[in-house]
Order: sequence, then C-alpha cells, then structure tokens
Amino acid sequence: MPFADELCDHNSYPTTQKVIDTFQRYTGVVSSGSMCMGHTIIDTKKGPILCETYRFTSLGAFLYFELFKCIEEKFMPVRCKNCGRWFIMKNTTFSHFCKRLISSNPPKTCRDHAMSHNFKEKLKSDPIWEIYNRGYKQHYARFMKGKMTKAEFSEWGEYAIQLRQQAADGELEIEEYQKLIRI
Repeated sequence: MPFADELCDHNSYPTTQKVIDTFQRYTGVVSSGSMCMGHTIIDTKKGPILCETYRFTSLGAFLYFELFKCIEEKFMPVRCKNCGRWFIMKNTTFSHFCKRLISSNPPKTCRDHAMSHNFKEKLKSDPIWEIYNRGYKQHYARFMKGKMTKAEFSEWGEYAIQLRQQAADGELEIEEYQKLIRI
C-alpha cells in the first residue's frame, strides 16, 4: 500500500522517472512472488491466435504486474478522497473522486457529492459567485414562470458571465456588480 500511495496520490500522472524512483525505493520491500510468461495458441472461428499466458505464484505478483501494466497504459489507480477506496482513473480525465454510488435516491456518486460540496464551498467563500448564483436563480425562476423567453434568458446568461468576469478581475465594485446582475 505505501508503494501505491506514494506513486499514485498526486495531482497528475507520474512521470517515467517518478515510476522508476518509486520502484527502486520499494524494491525488496514489496514482496511480489514470481511470474512465468509463456504463449499458447487458441483456435477461433477466424483462425488460430497466438496469446501470451501468465502464471503467478502469489496474488501479490499478480497485483504488482497489473499495477505496472495500468501505469504503462496510462490508467492510474487513485484513492477516492470521499470514500477512501481505490479506483482506476483513465488518462483522459483527472479526478480525486470515484464514480461509485453513495446513495440510491437520488442516485449520487462520490464525484457528484464532491462537485456539489465544492460548489457550495465556492459560494460561501466567494461573494462574486454568491451574487451570480442568486441572480441566476432569480432569472431562471422568471424563465420557468414564462416571464422571460429562452432567448432573453440566454442573453442574460452571457451578460451575467461577462459581469462576473469583470467583477473577478476587479473592474467592477461588488455593489455595482450586485445592481447590474439583477437587471
């Protein structure tokens, strides 16, 4: 476990050098057993296929082999920061949270929970986002009640995003931003 924690608990995929350094640090500490590799021919409807075969003397050897195969193929084992369980992260996205269901009604995953929690924290800590969110809710309610067309709501959304960016860049004072976003 310490080997996998050190190698995989980062904000990006490890470099080849990081994998080498970590492997060298834990060589002899990680008991991996042994593995034998061979080949066999499997007959299929389309013809024979030559396949690699592996035989492991222990579960540790299998897990060790699979860990390095994952790293080689850019699939990274990561520990979920919500539930603490390990999951395989594909090289196309990076997340500290898995997609396991944590509630069934409504269905929510660790990743959903984290996104919701992070957004709520952002609203608490950033007055610009809090004002934007309040304005968005007011205008969305107008749209849902039919007091605003879809085109008007979309136009307001673009305007609000520009205002939010101006406020974040310091071009607008908070009071001015708050007045303009409600229009």
